[in-house]
Amino acid sequence: MGFFSRFFGKQESTPEQPKVQEKVPVSVPTVKASPEYGNAYSAVFYEVMGTVEPFTKAEVDAIYAIINTGPPAFEQHFADKDCYWPELEEWNAAFTAAGRAPLLGVSDPRAMNTKEMCGLLKTSDIKEALKNLEISHSAKDTKEVLIGHLEAIAPEQFTAACPAWQGAMEKQLAKRRLQFFQLLVSTIQGRATSLDGRMRLACTTKDSGKWDLHTSRSEDKVFVEMALKKNPEAVPPFFPGDWTIQTPVITAFSRGPADIKTVEAAAERRRKEDNARRGR
Repeated sequence: MGFFSRFFGKQESTPEQPKVQEKVPVSVPTVKASPEYGNAYSAVFYEVMGTVEPFTKAEVDAIYAIINTGPPAFEQHFADKDCYWPELEEWNAAFTAAGRAPLLGVSDPRAMNTKEMCGLLKTSDIKEALKNLEISHSAKDTKEVLIGHLEAIAPEQFTAACPAWQGAMEKQLAKRRLQFFQLLVSTIQGRATSLDGRMRLACTTKDSGKWDLHTSRSEDKVFVEMALKKNPEAVPPFFPGDWTIQTPVITAFSRGPADIKTVEAAAERRRKEDNARRGR
């Protein structure tokens, strides 16, 4: 029995997929928590981190122990590592295929061509490289023109001729690793919040299987539907960087005019009582 079925119970019919609204929706893997991890955050944390390389079980436990403190977790476990997260790579491929910018927006400097490398450097650094490569240029050349003189130079050759590149590369790598960490942590936290909401609702109402999904970017709709098609039980955020929000559909408040009037009357009574206490 899957993780969600332990909270929501067995369903006799195919579960209804969350309603995808025009304000937009999206999706990802089902959390299948080990019994040793009880709450929603730990369930999601260990589900996601179990796929991230190159961490051992002991390292993942250490990260979990300090993850809420933020910077120490990054500095101690991520700042010097090139991590691999299969889910991130899969969604990056989907975004690239659709002509969208990659989810990890900071490029890997070790995979850059010479033109891209120059974009991270100061004009003075580029001029120094030109001098070392014995390539003539005008003192009035703009940075764009200077870079044009170097486009045909192989990255390895340019690196050897540009002393400033090593420092620029290290700064770019640090930014990339920090963005990876931020995407990872925000995804875990977001899914934990969504899962916790569903677990809590399951304990208080029978309407635990119907959810509306909302996101601020309509262009993500195709990815929401793609994810939900693969896994109807996924919870938002459906991919790293996703802003989808879930709201429960409570049928107890939408059975008909009589119920609506009852709710409105109760709200009006509370408003009058509040006004009376404030002397209005």
